[in-house]
Amino acid sequence: MKNKSINLILFGWIFFLVLVNILWLFFDKLPPAWDQAAHLKSIVLTNEWIKGQFWGNGVDLIRSFWGYPPLIYFMGGFWTLLAGVSVARITFLNTLFLIGVIIGVYKLAEEITKNSKTALLIVIIFSLLPIIGDISRNMLLDLPLLGWVVWGLYFYFKSNDLENKKYSWGFLIMLILASLTKLNGFLYFVPIVLLLLVKSFKKIDIFLKLIIK
Repeated sequence: MKNKSINLILFGWIFFLVLVNILWLFFDKLPPAWDQAAHLKSIVLTNEWIKGQFWGNGVDLIRSFWGYPPLIYFMGGFWTLLAGVSVARITFLNTLFLIGVIIGVYKLAEEITKNSKTALLIVIIFSLLPIIGDISRNMLLDLPLLGWVVWGLYFYFKSNDLENKKYSWGFLIMLILASLTKLNGFLYFVPIVLLLLVKSFKKIDIFLKLIIK
């Protein structure tokens, strides 16, 4: 019963955040800044490529991304087939990523603290950070990347140092998605890999000491 109440509060909070973003995007008439405009343009071009209206081929499309990996642009391209093409409608894609990030932070916090109330409090504080609201209402790649990293951490903790195959695959997929979102996305997983190496060396050291004895 307690977990049901926590879940209701969590999804109620998510609904509130989504509603705020919808209203913000509806009333915000300021033109997008440079980075946001570049990402919006790439998504529009991908939409045109999917519909067969792009001026070039797939290689030309990738070149138009200015070195950014294609994942979010293709996700945006398919999203605009459903939602339509406008600054607000494309940018709303990041609100969908916000939902995934919020749930991921809650699951990760619950896994670490073993307390659903504490996890809920962490989620609320996290979502009230100004930077989170800002990147969820702008077409930037930071929020999708954050989502992959958060879920990657969750899968890592659930995998028991990658010993559980199911969660280890989840971790690997998140690492790949992060790298397909930004070229440096894999760097956020480096501390985990280093931690695993340290633990492996410790296990080897303990094993060698047992053999010597």
